Amino acid sequence: MFVLIVLPWRPWMFHLFLPHLIASLAYVHAFVYGTSSWINGVAWTLEIEVQFYILLPLLINVFRIRDATKRRLLLLAVVFCSALFAQLVVGSPGHSRLSLSLPLQFHFFLIGILLTDIYLQPPRLLRLGAIRADLLAAVSALLLICVLHRWHTFAWTQPFLLAAFFYGVFSGTCMSRIFRFPLLTVFGGMGYSIYLYHLLVIDLLIPYSIRLFPPRHALWFDTAVQILVLTPPVLAICSLTFLMCERPFMIVSKNYTRRARAAQRVPMPQQPAVTSVVD
Repeated sequence: MFVLIVLPWRPWMFHLFLPHLIASLAYVHAFVYGTSSWINGVAWTLEIEVQFYILLPLLINVFRIRDATKRRLLLLAVVFCSALFAQLVVGSPGHSRLSLSLPLQFHFFLIGILLTDIYLQPPRLLRLGAIRADLLAAVSALLLICVLHRWHTFAWTQPFLLAAFFYGVFSGTCMSRIFRFPLLTVFGGMGYSIYLYHLLVIDLLIPYSIRLFPPRHALWFDTAVQILVLTPPVLAICSLTFLMCERPFMIVSKNYTRRARAAQRVPMPQQPAVTSVVD
């Protein structure tokens, strides 16, 4: 992206963009500059993920608490406190570095850990039937939409609504079938590649698409036309970036994991008995 953005169009700004490239490659751009990356603005989420991965070996110690009820109550309490802190403190103006770091999103990672714990060993209270699970997923999705678009004061409920939605999808029948639909799962698997590169593709293509379909109508109509025109090439190009940039590392990771698990199953060879000099 640095090559595509800077070198062809802004070669005289190379010395200005280079430090931002280095900070972006080290996943510390938001920490150093307090802004999203100049190279790829949406990559601030990757920096937050790296921060979480560094903390994960410490966070996973929560499973040393053998009592499932105590462990889950502790996670719930921390998620609630983290969500309130993010809404009331981190998200307020004047905290640019905090708002682009883990404290703003910490509760979403924790709720994922809690959801995994509950899914693997659901308590009796949450052993829902298929119909109730589908209803839970539908209701939580509707509430989440309302919170995101209208009920902003209830933003702290987002991690809980997300967990309820996913749990309903995993446990239900109809919702599970919808989210197993191949067209959704294919593009879901490529979601990160699409997320990281779609803006670049749109920026490169929209000057040409606007010439073909000039914006002379209502905003909603012109926006819809641009979405219909740009979506196919965006998906096609981002699919290629997935196959070239992301998929190879997925294969390497899977092969490494398979070899590591196989090595763990192989019994260690017994050492020959050492005979003492006296014997």
